[in-house]
Amino acid sequence: LRRSPAARQSGKAGRLPAMTLQVVGAGVGRTGTTSLKAALEQLLRGGCYHMFEVMEHPGHVAVWSAAADGDPVDWGALFEGFTAAVDWPASAFWPELSAEYPEALVLLSTRSSPEAWYKSADATIFQVMDRPTPPGMEEWRAMVDKTGFCQRPAFTTVKGNSKRSSR
Repeated sequence: LRRSPAARQSGKAGRLPAMTLQVVGAGVGRTGTTSLKAALEQLLRGGCYHMFEVMEHPGHVAVWSAAADGDPVDWGALFEGFTAAVDWPASAFWPELSAEYPEALVLLSTRSSPEAWYKSADATIFQVMDRPTPPGMEEWRAMVDKTGFCQRPAFTTVKGNSKRSSR
């Protein structure tokens, strides 16, 4: 965990208001984000935004799509009732979220190696994304495609290291 540069410069200490993000996750799916969500909900005694939230709130798809387009986003409205955000798509926007919530800690979750992450993502996330888009999920799929995260071509291997080539 680390405080954002803006928070470190402000010198402010103490507890943040209950209904603002206190933790911004910078780690992508398959890096323990579901366990992290559960732990943060206990520790912070508030909700933790995760990819699950996007699936449960279809209206959030348009907000994430706008963010991917670079349009202004009302982060406060999106994260109302949440004290943390982890996993994709929030992790794809950690710099923007850190700027919006400068007192929030930025947490990067990882796996033991890029290869271990890719193997896990390939067996789960990428398998789902390889399937045809279910009816009614077209807007969600378009939003996912805009960020480029869940597409195998977004990753390349250079000297044994997996590298993400897009947001």
